[in-house]
Amino acid sequence: MKNIGLILLASFVMLSCNSTKNITNTSNNTTQKIKCEGGKEVVLTELNLDGCSWVFTIPDNVRLLPINLEEYIAKPTNNKRYRINYRTEEVMTTCMAGTPVYIECLEEI
Repeated sequence: MKNIGLILLASFVMLSCNSTKNITNTSNNTTQKIKCEGGKEVVLTELNLDGCSWVFTIPDNVRLLPINLEEYIAKPTNNKRYRINYRTEEVMTTCMAGTPVYIECLEEI
C-alpha cells in the first residue's frame, strides 16, 4: 500500500511540473511551445562499456552521464538529438566516461 501512495505522489509531482513556455510570433500571430528554453543540444550515445550504457555528448566532445535518463526515455535510441537542461551531480558511479548530471528538462529535436 505504501508503494501505491509513493507512485501516486511521484506521478502528481511529475505531471504538475510544466517546463513548457508559450511564445507568440508577432509577424503571423502564431503561438509555439518551447520546452527546455536555454538548454544544450546533445546527442544520446550508447557506449556499451562496463558500468556505462548511455551518455549525452555535447558539441565539444564532453560527455554527460544522465543519472535519471529512464524518467524521460523508456527506450533510448543511439545518435538521437535532444535539447536538455541539467544540473551536475556529485554522485558515485561505476562509469568514468562522463560527468554525472540530473536531467531537469528534455525535448527531442
